[in-house]
Amino acid sequence: MHPQPVATMPYAPVRPIRPVRGLAITVITLLGVNALADLFALVAAFERVSVVSALMEDPSSVEMAKAEASDSLYALGALVQMATYLITAIVFMIWLFRARSNAEAMMDVPHRRHAAWIIFGWSMPIVSFWFPRQIVDDIWTTSWLGSRGITTLSGLTLSTIRRPRLVLAWWLLWIAGMYVPNLIYRFLAPGDDLQSYLTAARTEIIFTGPVLACAVLAGMIVWKITDFQERRRQAGPLSHW
Repeated sequence: MHPQPVATMPYAPVRPIRPVRGLAITVITLLGVNALADLFALVAAFERVSVVSALMEDPSSVEMAKAEASDSLYALGALVQMATYLITAIVFMIWLFRARSNAEAMMDVPHRRHAAWIIFGWSMPIVSFWFPRQIVDDIWTTSWLGSRGITTLSGLTLSTIRRPRLVLAWWLLWIAGMYVPNLIYRFLAPGDDLQSYLTAARTEIIFTGPVLACAVLAGMIVWKITDFQERRRQAGPLSHW
């Protein structure tokens, strides 16, 4: 008599949770570098306000060399600011892809947005107001629960579960720092005249605070999510049946 084969439960291989701390440290470092660039641009904006205000009051009181130096400093500040911002954004998105993959490995729960929106969600009209926040919300939630060994939502969805306040605060500051100044530039400082220059520089000064606070919260979010995932990774893989 030959032994009968024993039926087994279908087994789904466990996706590995990849190290993410190195990327997180790089992102946080770049956020700091970008913040320094913002401070440099802030100094340039104060100088521009001073020079433009003097020109508006008495054009003869400002030497041409000083006005040109102010213009050059302001342009350099904007260039450094944009360069560091773009580099930081690229590395942040790379981190998001890695963190998203780890979060999906930790919890078998569908995220609300396709991973492609990690790239396109920031610039697409209308949806850019909430898609990126939803992506970060879902990564945070699944990473936090997964770090505690929870693999399902027990009837809940990522649309209904409570979302982190830290992510909400970061996103509100992001909206304030990115969209509101652009509206002011478009409607209150659209021209190539001294008043427009003055309004634009003052706007930059006012909104540097929210931008810097946004960078701090972004760094906190990156570190917290990374900590959730590293905790789960170091604890060893869970088996999904």
